Amino acid sequence: MVLNIIIKKWLTELKHIRNYSDNTVRAYSIDLENFTHFLTQHIGQNDVDGLKQLQLSDVRAWLTSRLNQGIAPVSNARALSTLKHFFKYVMAQCQIDLSHLLEMRTPKSLKKLPRPIGVNKIDTLIKTMEAKTSWTDLRDVALVILLYGAGLRISEALNLNYKEFPLSEVLVITGKGQKQRVVP
Repeated sequence: MVLNIIIKKWLTELKHIRNYSDNTVRAYSIDLENFTHFLTQHIGQNDVDGLKQLQLSDVRAWLTSRLNQGIAPVSNARALSTLKHFFKYVMAQCQIDLSHLLEMRTPKSLKKLPRPIGVNKIDTLIKTMEAKTSWTDLRDVALVILLYGAGLRISEALNLNYKEFPLSEVLVITGKGQKQRVVP
């Protein structure tokens, strides 16, 4: 059976039965189109028999070729996830064993640190906000100053209670994962 037919059925199921978003279905479609193109060039087949011949080294070669094309590691991780989900679908629909292809682990990606907002931009924001005089506007200004000045997450600021005010020299914040940290 030709892979394009199976891919169309799978994408239709994702969209209409599982209610995946249009963007997700489009991304999966692009990943699988790229993979079937590689499969045709690499193995010479674009059908279920070609999948039966596939080895982990072939999938790694596909991912490497994508990296060489300048595709980001995060996009490669998503493409590998797409492929694994598709292989599970093919296994169920065509009664073939592709379980050896599901063993490949998603590569770890480097997490980027968030970029801080510049002091000039914060000053401009606060001056713009201070021009308004309603109590909600002043509350928002105080919140922005607290978030930026103390380096709090929004959830951490929302979890502060009145017992912690007025703020002392040092504030102990309970953040993500119930981890405590000291904020000067």
